[in-house]
Amino acid sequence: TIDFDLRLHVSIATTEGSKVRSVVNSPQMSRDTRTFYFASSGYSVSDIWRVDLQRGTRQSIYHEDFSGNISLSADEEWLYIEKYWRLLRVRNDGKQIDTTFAEFDVFGSRLSPDGIRLACSRYNRKLEQFETVVVDAKSGKLLQTLPITSPVEWTPDGRGLCFIITTNNVPNIWMQTLAGGKPKQITHFPSDEIAHFRWSPDGKDLAVIRRSNPSDVYLLTVKK
Repeated sequence: TIDFDLRLHVSIATTEGSKVRSVVNSPQMSRDTRTFYFASSGYSVSDIWRVDLQRGTRQSIYHEDFSGNISLSADEEWLYIEKYWRLLRVRNDGKQIDTTFAEFDVFGSRLSPDGIRLACSRYNRKLEQFETVVVDAKSGKLLQTLPITSPVEWTPDGRGLCFIITTNNVPNIWMQTLAGGKPKQITHFPSDEIAHFRWSPDGKDLAVIRRSNPSDVYLLTVKK
């Protein structure tokens, strides 16, 4: 068992023998640091937990199967989750689940730095291709559609989206402003894959996880 103490022991992972029973992700802290939210994924269902750090109590506010990723709205009233390609939201006390906010064929949602917009990947069945949509996080209204086919991350100023374009089997990170114009190439790697990337809050640094994909072929001779 791996625990950490925030005036309350919150189990990050519990094990039974060599099997992991539950795994925690998507930690979200309120601005006043009094409330802490996280998602817990088990064998067949997932939970969203609300932790009151002042009282030392925790409460399951959502107990159904979902992807496990959550985002806290700017007013901290709602938590956004993905379930079966739909985007829905749960009130922070668990007393209301808004399924009318959902949009089918949406995944990989990312909340903007100001917490008022969501960028999501979507499969357009009519065009039979992937695209990126930006929706209002409060109303769920579609604000913009962009021809970006890979998962996105917001720029720190919230004015653009970063994504990966692969050219000649080499991926690099590009940035597209929501105001329009041509995308701008950010990285210029000559090789290797990009597993993940994330901007620092001040926008000065970009952390990139890269990995190689060797394609060497070996001939092994077994001695008899």
